[in-house]
Amino acid sequence: MFCRFDSVVLDKVIQGVDPTDDPTIYFWKVVYRCKTDSDIGASPENFDPQAYADSLGHELINESSVTGDGNCGGKVPPPPPKPWPGYGPPEPPYDEETAPTKCEDAWICQYYYITTKEPPISQSQVPTSQVPGYSNMPVDIVEKPSKVDKTNPYGELAPYRAPGFANEPITPGSILDEQQNSLNYLKPEYEIYDEENNILFTSNRNLTSSIKNSPKSSLADPNNILKDDINSVLKEILENQEDENIPYNGLTSGKFFTDPNLIEDSLSLETLKLLGESSTYNVASLNLSSIFLDSLKYASINGVFSDYGKTFFSKIIEEAKGVYPEGLPTISQDVGQNIVTGYEHAIKNKYSLDPKNYIDGDSQKIIQRYRVLPEDIDLTIPVQLQDGTITGVRFANDDSINVIDVDGNSNPAKHENEFFKIINSTGQEEVISLLSNRDKAYFLHYSDESVVQALASPDQNTKLEYRIDLIASSSTLAGANDDIETVGGNQTIPEALLFSSVRESIKEVEPPNSAVRSTEVDYNLAWSTNEPNFNKFNSTVKEYSGPRMSFYLPSNDPIWNIILEGGTLKLKFTDFSLPLEDNIYVRKILTDFIIYPTDVTEYNAYQGFSNLSNYTKDEPVERSLTLILNPYQSIQEEGYTQTSPTRNTPSGKVDVFGFQYINNFKYGEPTEKHSKKSEDLNSGESSLGTLFNTISEIDSNYDLTNASKGKLLPENDVLSLLTFKQYINLIKSTPKTVIYNTYKGTFNNIKLIKVRSSDTEKTFLTEKRRTGVDLTALKKRTSVLKNSNYFDPKYKGILFRR
Repeated sequence: MFCRFDSVVLDKVIQGVDPTDDPTIYFWKVVYRCKTDSDIGASPENFDPQAYADSLGHELINESSVTGDGNCGGKVPPPPPKPWPGYGPPEPPYDEETAPTKCEDAWICQYYYITTKEPPISQSQVPTSQVPGYSNMPVDIVEKPSKVDKTNPYGELAPYRAPGFANEPITPGSILDEQQNSLNYLKPEYEIYDEENNILFTSNRNLTSSIKNSPKSSLADPNNILKDDINSVLKEILENQEDENIPYNGLTSGKFFTDPNLIEDSLSLETLKLLGESSTYNVASLNLSSIFLDSLKYASINGVFSDYGKTFFSKIIEEAKGVYPEGLPTISQDVGQNIVTGYEHAIKNKYSLDPKNYIDGDSQKIIQRYRVLPEDIDLTIPVQLQDGTITGVRFANDDSINVIDVDGNSNPAKHENEFFKIINSTGQEEVISLLSNRDKAYFLHYSDESVVQALASPDQNTKLEYRIDLIASSSTLAGANDDIETVGGNQTIPEALLFSSVRESIKEVEPPNSAVRSTEVDYNLAWSTNEPNFNKFNSTVKEYSGPRMSFYLPSNDPIWNIILEGGTLKLKFTDFSLPLEDNIYVRKILTDFIIYPTDVTEYNAYQGFSNLSNYTKDEPVERSLTLILNPYQSIQEEGYTQTSPTRNTPSGKVDVFGFQYINNFKYGEPTEKHSKKSEDLNSGESSLGTLFNTISEIDSNYDLTNASKGKLLPENDVLSLLTFKQYINLIKSTPKTVIYNTYKGTFNNIKLIKVRSSDTEKTFLTEKRRTGVDLTALKKRTSVLKNSNYFDPKYKGILFRR
């Protein structure tokens, strides 16, 4: 008998078994790999249906016959493209020379079906973290001041690390991945890969869901936001979060990535209530509680979990009550009702861009100097034809029209604050006011924009809030000697950098849905605190009241390396734009923005981090970062400009009450506010750069040549030198195609391989291969995780072997 057990797959409806509506009934497909066709239909070995049902806490109610099909001879073909089955490293690329043959390592499938029944759960067994409706529990309304003045055209953004991968390209996978990722008990003689010398990353939910809970410690939870008993993986991460050298292991990483409820299931009921209340009272997103669950997960590996507690969340709630005393609207199951609620919120909370609608003179001037895209308001210069007819010429979004000079040449001429200089019929220079639809133009404050986008989206399956995508492209090329992704890091970051919009670059792009418009704009560095004074700063900001924003980026994010080398910055905006009640909702395209480096959690509340969005050899490196509104109203109100008196105005007329915009901070103040230790902050090395540099260091000190196959390196020799945090960031923020090409040796001609059980050389970090420094002492991990640390001993022989 040469059939080996492979895996158990949940299959709700299977051929030959009647489906049922009973949610406690489970159908399981047991998969075997057999050596020959003659083994198909034979009695299965190494799988005990009763033991498996017991491990689930289920009752075994049915076993069905064995079925199967064959796979005839020759080389096993390369696996077809499909979504990557796990979150660990991909299988090494298919190599015709080393591909297994049917007679050696190829397997033929056979299937076996069992049916189990889950026992009823008593109310006392329902975990408190799963109590329905916790996110909308009633709260006492506290008397607060009236709604803040939202004519202030400022807002502050914090980076957000969205769940899932950097992006979702298709990457080749193979059944060998699935075999390796399954830690069910297997006969060692049937193992293809050596268990002791490969990274046992697993996405097996049966396995990760069986990890036991353990009593928490004060070290893991100083603010007491967790239950008394928490998942053992989370406990281990939290108790070691201050140690930067915690080694990578596959089971911890598998649990971290594949369990979306790792944090939620460990939070106390009081904390869950606070999170629920924060979704009702906040100034950032209707989905804030979900965002924070993801943020807490990354806070656990970033060493800042202790920054989150009752005070942290209560401050968000109390500040929001000053803006939304009755709380934010709630998302209904009725899509149509959500859209109506969103429209009503937009109509109720819109702010006019017509200065005539404001009584106060300063407010009129602020609104007049709010920079709007000309095409949104049909900005036009009136022109009188020779026959006396009045017509007009429309301005483009780059603020210009084409003017014919005395020589007959066409030249662009730009307006300033919707005033335009002309030469009148007497030959005198004159400044005229332009015509537009400002009388029916409105904007939404950023917090209201976030509410409207969440409710009014036709696609209610996508959770939306106001967000801006920051895209940075390097001036160096991937794979070059000066590739910023591999050489960048540890550079001192200026405490503030101001960027100004390139109006000629404005272009509309495909929006996510029909209720919004998306726009991309390039920005150039206009000033930084490396400048000796604020002259360039003030000349950039003086004319316009906004829209402008502050961005707070974590100082260790490798996107800083691209910013500091002078790479191109692009912002992608998405704004609500439906013409409700025949009004215009304009796009809020930032005239300028400022970026601060920070390591203070309140300014990076979502633990945001950039993704490597493009890394193609001989092309610019591209990183992207999603920014959403900071959850603190007090931070949103900070701003970076103030008014200063001037008699010069855009209209060309003297105004004794006129003003312009200048800086509202001094040198040194951003560092005091945004740095925990009030000292300069340095940029971080990218996780991909760490991987490349680790491979390069091994190559420099060991002979990696392998006859005609070129340079090879066992995967585990590399990953044993990485920390848990480095591995998480690598997989989290790097496209799977890039990781796959790294294994293939595309970037450095060094292929990463898995170690087979039959291999005689299972590590290359040996004295035999050493040509330089011995790196074995630098290993973060010298042996695989003993799975019994995480599981109840009763599962030995079922979920783990040792």
